[in-house]
Amino acid sequence: MSWVGVVSLAVALAAMAVDHLLGTDREEGETGLVDPATFAISAALCLAAAALLFGWLIPRTRRAGAGRAAVVGLACSVLSVLPGIGFVWLGFPFVVAGAGIELGLEARRGARRRLALVAVALGSALVVFGAVAYAYAAVDGISEL
Repeated sequence: MSWVGVVSLAVALAAMAVDHLLGTDREEGETGLVDPATFAISAALCLAAAALLFGWLIPRTRRAGAGRAAVVGLACSVLSVLPGIGFVWLGFPFVVAGAGIELGLEARRGARRRLALVAVALGSALVVFGAVAYAYAAVDGISEL
C-alpha cells in the first residue's frame, strides 16, 4: 500500500478510536470505553475498504492509463464527500478519499490534469478536515475526563 493509503487508513482508524472508544459525546461521570463493538465494526470496514481500493481498484485503474485514473480518482473523492460525509462515523470515507488522492496524483501528468487536481484537492480536504475535527474532539474529550 502506498503512503497515501497508509495515511488515510491511519486517519480513519484514529478517528474511529476517538469516536467509538474515547467518545465525542461523553456523559458526566462516564468512564471506560464508549462503544468497542462499533469500533471493531468500523475498523473492519475501513480495512476491507482499503484492501479493496488499494489492492484491487487502484492497480487495475493504473493499468488503464492516466485518463482513467483521473476519472476514477475524481469519482472516489466525490463519493467520499457527498454520500460519504453521512457515514464518516464509520471511517471508510477517509479511505475512499485516500483512493481519490492516490489516483489523482497518478493522473496529474496525463491529459486530464484538472480532473486529477480536483480529485486530489477534494480528497485531501475530506481527510484533513476529518483529521482536524477528530483531533479537536479527542483533545476536548480528554480535557473532560
